Amino acid sequence: MPTDSSDDSVERFLESLNNIQPEASSVSQLDSQSGQEEELFINGTNYARSTREDLRDQRYENNTQLRKRLAFWALSIVSLWLTCVILILAYNSSKYRLSDNVLIALLTTTTANILGIIYIVLKDIFNGRSED
Repeated sequence: MPTDSSDDSVERFLESLNNIQPEASSVSQLDSQSGQEEELFINGTNYARSTREDLRDQRYENNTQLRKRLAFWALSIVSLWLTCVILILAYNSSKYRLSDNVLIALLTTTTANILGIIYIVLKDIFNGRSED
C-alpha cells in the first residue's frame, strides 16, 4: 500500500508542475532596463559594454560642464582682482596714499595669485591624460 500513496503524491506533484504557467516575457511588461538589455541581446550587442560606453559619455559631458564652470569662475576672479588692483593703483596718489612697500606687496601677491589660478585651471583642462 505504501506504493499507492507515493504514486498518488507523485501524480499530484506532476500535475502541479503541469499547471505552472510561464511568466510573461513581452518587453512592454518588463522594466525599462531589462527591456533595454533584452533588446541589446537580441541585436547581438554586449549590454555591459553598451552601458559602460553610455556612462563614459555621460562622464565626458559632466567633465566638460565642470571645466566650463571652472574656466568661467577663474576668468571672473582674475578679472575682478585685476580691476580692484588697477583701481587701487589709479587712485593711490589722490585717495589711498599707500606706501611703496604696500604697493609692492599688493602687486607681488596679485601676480602670484593670478598665475596660480591660471596654472591650476590650465593644468586641469589640459591635463594630458586619457579619460578612458
